[in-house]
Amino acid sequence: MDRLYYLNNGTAQTGPFTIDAIREMRPQGITNVWYAGLENWVAVDQVPELKGLVNAAAPPLAYAPPSYAPPAGAPPVSQQVSPIYRTQAPDPLLNNRGALANEIDKLYSSMVMFYILFIVGLLVTVVLAIVFAEENEEEAAGIIAVIGGLATLVFLIMYIVSFCKLHYRNWIVTIDRTGFNDHSAGQAVGLLFIPLFNLYWAFPSYQKLAELINRALADERFEGRGPKVNVGTSTAMCVLNIVAVIPYLGALIGLVNIFIWFNVHNMNRKATTFILRSGL
Repeated sequence: MDRLYYLNNGTAQTGPFTIDAIREMRPQGITNVWYAGLENWVAVDQVPELKGLVNAAAPPLAYAPPSYAPPAGAPPVSQQVSPIYRTQAPDPLLNNRGALANEIDKLYSSMVMFYILFIVGLLVTVVLAIVFAEENEEEAAGIIAVIGGLATLVFLIMYIVSFCKLHYRNWIVTIDRTGFNDHSAGQAVGLLFIPLFNLYWAFPSYQKLAELINRALADERFEGRGPKVNVGTSTAMCVLNIVAVIPYLGALIGLVNIFIWFNVHNMNRKATTFILRSGL
């Protein structure tokens, strides 16, 4: 896989670019460069392969290049992704994209497994505690309740940790591909834990993620092969989160929304791992 370079002119960062793309662009005013494997930005003159390609005078044009209208169906300029990325180096997790794709798959499997263990553990603990209590074995019922409760709590915590790590990684992959900078991956995850505010934040965290993933997959280099994300499903999940606060009815809606929740994460997982493994 060709090395990908990020360029910085002291005020803004662009990239990633292959060496061939840089050879064609001949960017000017570049001061620093970063690519996977470097701990930090380095001066452009410390990267031998870029000498003569960056900050070098471009050959004169024999004619003025023609102007082209944007292709049919292109979004308005205000909605197009800016080529400016971050003022910091990409997340270190992106250094090994194959390993990150494998980790995302494992995190989704772990999230499902720990949720099932949480539900099963909760049901078994309640049933056993009731059985022993009816047999007048209050001490045994209490021990089961404590041990089962602790085990169930551990499963719940591991489920939440797996979800947070999975959602964060889906976001950093998407931000890397689109240059989105309205909020960070950490904010996308962390603000979901603020009571009441999270009912609103689910939309920027999930609906926006679905839209951005599809925008990333619209890259013509994927040739339409990527597994698109259903934005409507993510939106429905966010809406049902709000409706679930209705007493009684909300409990039933919450059960239905659990299945939608896992479906949304599964769609996001398939799309981001496809992007990571595409080699583009």
